[in-house]
Amino acid sequence: MTTELPLKISKKQTVDIVKPIPETDNLLIDSSSSGLEMVRLLGVNLDTPDEAFCTLEKQFGTKARFHYRIERYDNNTALCGEMGFGRLIETPEGLALERTKPVAFADQNSNMSRVNMPQTNLIENYNASSKLLVTCMFPERYEDIALDPHTLMYTDENSPFNPLYVKENSLVGRFKSSIRNISFTELFKKVTQLSLTQLILATPKKPKEVEGSIVYDNKTKSLKFFDGEVWKRLVHEDT
Repeated sequence: MTTELPLKISKKQTVDIVKPIPETDNLLIDSSSSGLEMVRLLGVNLDTPDEAFCTLEKQFGTKARFHYRIERYDNNTALCGEMGFGRLIETPEGLALERTKPVAFADQNSNMSRVNMPQTNLIENYNASSKLLVTCMFPERYEDIALDPHTLMYTDENSPFNPLYVKENSLVGRFKSSIRNISFTELFKKVTQLSLTQLILATPKKPKEVEGSIVYDNKTKSLKFFDGEVWKRLVHEDT
């Protein structure tokens, strides 16, 4: 399932041009066009050097989910946009953006509305003058991350926004310098690896006869173990 992929926040600003894949909601990465050149063509004033920009493929690959923003332009005029969570997938046509969880849509007048599925308005009447520009989003509020199911947000020395997907049957804790999931199986292994400096055995009135059990017999002042059939005394020598 796509929700099993970690949600990551880009360390660089990404920019790509995409185009619709017929009969799907996926958007094909157009490797023949430069997203950075399109941004310049739109007259956006860039204070960031070219080397600071990246592509979705280089920043995330197919192993993570991310916040996306898609903007549609016809003849360089903004028509609408969509925001949400997505991932990159391999398709017969090439690498594509899968819009796994759209959360908002903006019309030509910048009116925002909440959505929960890919918006067809984004690709309707797509033609030769149409361009779809997709960039990653940098969250500005905790709520931007909380919209993703089963995801927690935590802070560290490097960033105030770090998403953590909580896996099924796991606990969340801080291990050394990182905050992460730990499964119940992994936790049990760590507990059984604890070293004991002292072990006190209390004798129950009627110990369970389980093979391998060891008890302290306070009547004979000795240790006994159950071999599967009878209780036997552990022999020792005084030193």
